[in-house]
Amino acid sequence: MKDYLMITPEALTEEARKIAKHSDRAPFIALGQLTLLGIPFLLLFMGVLSPIPFVVAFAIALILVGVTAILEHDRQEEYDERQKELVVVFKSLVVNHAVQELFRHYSYDMEKGIAEDEVPLNEVLPYSYFGRSTDLLTGFYRGVEFRRADLEASAASTHVNFYSTNRVFLGQYIDFPCPVKFSSTLYIYTKDMLEDIERKTFLYSGNTRGEMYYETGDEAFDKKFRCLTTDQTEAETLLTPEYVRNIVKLSNLIKDWFVIGFKDGRIFLLIDTGTDHLEPPKYLGYIDKMDMDYEMERAVKTLQTVCYAIDRLARPSEEKTPPETNVIDELESYWKEGTPTV
Repeated sequence: MKDYLMITPEALTEEARKIAKHSDRAPFIALGQLTLLGIPFLLLFMGVLSPIPFVVAFAIALILVGVTAILEHDRQEEYDERQKELVVVFKSLVVNHAVQELFRHYSYDMEKGIAEDEVPLNEVLPYSYFGRSTDLLTGFYRGVEFRRADLEASAASTHVNFYSTNRVFLGQYIDFPCPVKFSSTLYIYTKDMLEDIERKTFLYSGNTRGEMYYETGDEAFDKKFRCLTTDQTEAETLLTPEYVRNIVKLSNLIKDWFVIGFKDGRIFLLIDTGTDHLEPPKYLGYIDKMDMDYEMERAVKTLQTVCYAIDRLARPSEEKTPPETNVIDELESYWKEGTPTV
């Protein structure tokens, strides 16, 4: 895997094409094996071989076919493993490009991360996610603190076992003071995320004792989200009709699973953006430049959408645009018009 860490889009494309060419030759190998087995029969039919030499020739052909089959099987396993790695690298490459676009003022290296002398000490923070610590790149986008973490889940990592193996996971973690006084706990999950977590008997919030389900009464919101809170009265004060509508709009833009949490006087948003949602070209064969460009542009826009939308959600009283302008509505138009179709 280390060989692929610093791979360029062009090198990744070339590697993928090698794998695709290997897959394309499989029918020809099978045809060659059948031909090899058929030659002794042909010679026997033509009278060139008597029964005993035919048996010897057929046995030799069988041995050759068996040896080539074993070698081809081993080689196919090697290519399959390389393809799995390339899928991960393809997704990681897209995500890292998106991060570079968002934080252009940082020097970000795929292998080494951020250069320490270019980032203030208080901007590289340790954060424990599902019991696993990692370094997060943090920055500020329109006044909202933005943190980013790459987590590669594995079967051995029990705390993230409800995420698929060999995934490079981009957790967009945005954290800022709660805009209203809020002392209890509230988690707003997209239903798919909560149901998947519940199915694996592990909740993001860790200790959910004392928490209860809460419905806002807004049909569009309650259809998409489940709320867990320790204080329904406080939840009502926070989940105003305008706030609820904005969260629904946010979900229409992001399309991914996420959880919004209000705890200890702070609000955070964690989004599974998902490199799993980035579609690698089928069978990774023939990645062309357009595929890569499209996914990179889409990943950048997703990051920007999250930052802009959360700025609107978190600071309604400090909105920098005119009151009659809704930032999320603007983003919805920007997303639809700006995303290329493939």
